[in-house]
Parts: sequence; structure tokens; C-alpha cells
Amino acid sequence: MRELILCPAFSLANYLGENTFEVAVVSWFAVAALVIIMIYLWHNFDKRVHQLNYTDAVTGQPNYANFRMKASHLLSKNGGEKYALIYINFQDFKFLNDNFGHVVGDKLLKCLNTTIINHCATGEQVARVSSDQFAYLAKARSSEAIDKRMKFIYEGFKEAGFSSEILRNIILRTGVYYLFDDDNIDTATDNALYAMNSLPSVRKNSIAYFDGNMQQKLLWEQQLEKDKDLGLADEQFALYVQPKYDIETGEICGGEALCRWNHPSKGLLQPGQFIPYFERTGFVAKVDLQIFEKLVSGTKKLLDQGVEPKIVSCNYSRRQLEDKDSPEKYARILQKYGVSPSYFEIELTEEGAISNMETVQYHAKRLKEIGFRMALDDFGSGYSSIQLLYQLPVDVVKFDKSIIDEITNIPLEKDIYQSLINITKKYDMKVIWEGVEHQSQVDYIAELGGRYIQGYLFGKPMTYEQFVRAVYHV
Repeated sequence: MRELILCPAFSLANYLGENTFEVAVVSWFAVAALVIIMIYLWHNFDKRVHQLNYTDAVTGQPNYANFRMKASHLLSKNGGEKYALIYINFQDFKFLNDNFGHVVGDKLLKCLNTTIINHCATGEQVARVSSDQFAYLAKARSSEAIDKRMKFIYEGFKEAGFSSEILRNIILRTGVYYLFDDDNIDTATDNALYAMNSLPSVRKNSIAYFDGNMQQKLLWEQQLEKDKDLGLADEQFALYVQPKYDIETGEICGGEALCRWNHPSKGLLQPGQFIPYFERTGFVAKVDLQIFEKLVSGTKKLLDQGVEPKIVSCNYSRRQLEDKDSPEKYARILQKYGVSPSYFEIELTEEGAISNMETVQYHAKRLKEIGFRMALDDFGSGYSSIQLLYQLPVDVVKFDKSIIDEITNIPLEKDIYQSLINITKKYDMKVIWEGVEHQSQVDYIAELGGRYIQGYLFGKPMTYEQFVRAVYHV
């Protein structure tokens, strides 16, 4: 029986006798057929695996791995052809998904992919990179020609029959990078993505072209990325404070905590040189916490010397809003030093509040419960300012500097600001005017009944040690 299992054809012939050659032949054909079937099934399985590996699950078209492979081949065999990498995504795709459903969201992705394919010339490739982002390798054309092609792509949504309500909320952001001969597809994709990310969030389709300035900025940000972790570990991020003044008494009444980077090779870096990048990457949340801890530590030292500290405000970046535990992290720092939260204000920006009200309300409520005073920063810079005053537990309203950048003396404008000041006074909200740089602005604020100001006219940002000496003379 063992022979029968190990060698079915020969064992079966011996077992049945010398005159059963025909049975052996049939057995051999059976084995051959089985082998053919196995090869066929394996081939189909291999094709299926290849399809899964190189086909996008949403669009049903070649995926990004497929795109990279084919695009790399095109670039190596282009025969002098010049290419542009066009990176496209939907602005606020989450809003489209949440409000119109994931089925509509998937249809939008398929529509964009199909529309681009329909406009592809021979030797061009497109694929969904991830989520709502697409890479499109096109033969290089003038910026005018690419702008025109993108307009045709925008029109594809109308032709697909999406409702007017959906169409109103479809906004595409596009970055374009013209490849050099020695560029690879990954570098091209990264640079086009960088150009796209440079675009502001505006309610219209927009395109940005990667240029020399972006190249310098990209190199700078790569340096920031390389140095940021060591900067945090070595506490290179320094606490600075800009004083707030009471124009009735002429005295410093508090301050705002700010950050500078004492970079070991670049010198003292201003916030505009690194904060925007940290905000984009999320690293700003760690810097925020380190600056806050330095402020709490300094406040503890003042209390130990018998000095009553002035209230200092701290920025609470939008990245903090992404972490539900952020309020508890601030509370734990206070507990570490045994300092009351009543010495600190937490500043929420108007823009951040408008863009994500439910999340902001949660954080503001929790911070208020911990005992922090809450300030609304950049008030007047958006379109929903007044309603924020009753939607959030606000103690302090910081009027945006744009309000006094150009004083018009238009009666209606003055009446509006006067009314806002009266409302804040009625509900025990403190108003601070930001960006005060000229005496004429001080006079205007005083005429409206304002009292507290912050700006270069009275005090530039200074180190925390300088602030302590200026205010407490210790």
C-alpha cells in the first residue's frame, strides 16, 4: 500500500497484473492533467496577487506602486522627453465624506482618477497615492497649458452629474514640479507635494509651481527636521515674554509667553523661521508643552520668593486640539510644580475655533475646569467672531491687530467696536488690543474705552529673565 501511495502509476500496474498497461497510461494522463490544473490555478493565483498588489482598491485603476514602477521606467527611457509631476488632492475631503457619505466620497475619487486618465497622452501615468491624493506624471508643458488642463479636469465633476451642492464643495489643490534629467519619481512627487502644501486654504481651485524659493525653503525645513529632536532634548527652545500694558496706569499688567530657538549653529531663530513647519508636522505641540513648563517653573520660583506673579498667557496650538489628553498634560505640569492654574491664560485662536468648534469646546471646557483663564486670540480676523463669545467660556478677548492697522474713523466702525467693548465689560470679559505700534492707535483705543494693550510701542518680546526684572525688580 505504501508503494501505491508513493508511485501511483507503477504500483497500480504491478498490483493489477502484467496486462494492465492501459491502466498505467491512464494514470500517467491523470497525473499530467492534475499538474496542468495546478499550474493553471497557480498562474491565476499569481495574476490575482499581482492585481491586488498593483491595483487601487477604490478606483480599480493602477495603484501608486504600479505608478512608481511605470513612471520610473518612462523616465529612464524617455528619449529626451521632459515631464512634470502634478500632485492633486481635495481640500477638506473629510467634510465631503462626513456630509455626503463615503459612497459619494469614493465616487469623487473614481471620477477624478477617470477624468485624468481621459486627458492622459501616450506616455503619461496617474494613480491615487493615498486617501484623496493623486500623482499625475504628464509631459512637460507651459504653466498656461497645465492650468488649462486642470480646468478640464475640474469640469469632469460637472459632466459626471454630481449635484450642485456637492460641486460647490469640491475644491482641488494642485502642486506642480518640472523634472530635471537626474530626478527620480520619488523626488518629483515630494517636491510637487511640497508645492501643493504651500497653498493657503482658500475656497477656490488653486495651483502652485515648485520654484527656487521653495527649494531653499525645503532645504531649510529638512534642516529643521534634522535638528528639532535634539533641540527639544537640550532645551534649546527659549521662553520669551511680550508684556501687556495698562494704558491707564502705564504699568505692565501681564504678558504673553512666546518661543525662540537658540540654535547651536544658526543662532537665535524667530518663530516665523520654525513654528509654521512645526505646526504642519505636529511637533509644535511638544514645543508648546516645554515652553509652558518653563513658564510654570519660573512662576514657582517667584512664589517661593514671596512674589505674586502677573498672569501670563500661553498659546494653545491647533495641534493640541488633536490630542484629547492635552488639557491633562497641562494639568500634570502644574501638579509637578505645585502651582495654581489661576496664574495662566490659555489662548485659543479664532481660526482654530471656527474650523473645529465641537473639539475646541471640549478642550476649552476641560481647561476651564482645571482652573485656567481662557483667552480668544485674533478676535475679529474671521467671520464668526461674535458667536464665539457665547460658544466658548471666554475670560479674555484679544482684538486682532488688523482692527487697528488702518484706523478709518468711520462712525459705524467705531460704533461696532464700542458695542463689542460694552458687551465684554457687561460679561466681565477683559479686552486686550494686539499689535499696537503707534501712539495714534493708543489714542483710538482709549477713545473707545479700551485699556489693555500689547505691541512693540510699549514692549518687544524679551527673555523671561528680562521680563521678571522689568516687572518684579528681582
